[in-house]
Amino acid sequence: MKTQAAKLFEGLCDNVDGAVTLTSYFCIQALNMTLSKESGKPALKIKDFAANIEKAHEDLILNCAFVKHSKPDQIVESSIMVLSILSYVYSKPAYTSIFNCIEQVFSVFINDILQSDSKLIKVRYSLFLGYVIDVLYKKNSDAFKNTITFLYSSVDLTGEDKAIALQSIDTLNCVTCDKDLVPRIIQLNLLPELVGMITNSI
Repeated sequence: MKTQAAKLFEGLCDNVDGAVTLTSYFCIQALNMTLSKESGKPALKIKDFAANIEKAHEDLILNCAFVKHSKPDQIVESSIMVLSILSYVYSKPAYTSIFNCIEQVFSVFINDILQSDSKLIKVRYSLFLGYVIDVLYKKNSDAFKNTITFLYSSVDLTGEDKAIALQSIDTLNCVTCDKDLVPRIIQLNLLPELVGMITNSI
């Protein structure tokens, strides 16, 4: 069930020229800037995002009320959520460069996301994976391995972390049913570790 906000984003991006590009850029730069500030790592210099993105758009993000006045975890989880909503367009050739930039930022800050104290960030990341895991981190085996391990290790979480477990289980349904993902898992020799996690959670 999609919220009205999600439907609004989809409607804008389906019917307004440039909406996908600008919305995606806002989210990925907000992620980039926020995670850089929180982790102490240098922000990724995003290049070749889109021809119509200029310095003025970066300044717009820096000075917008949402980024200036929201907590870091709110910025991160909201940005990941919007990228999840728009994930259906990133498989189109016209948006290849945008998806590449999204993947680059996630690759740089993957450990910061997975080790975050925010439960909601982990839930949002797991949701995002459910839409793009089949095409994500194809050239970054460490990020792919850490991500798959995160999903499996989250399955038996309980109490306040149960939301992470439920979303991870839902995402793993996509993983186990995707014929393109299984060979990647086998190639990284992840199966023994994953089977061990499943066995211990029973």
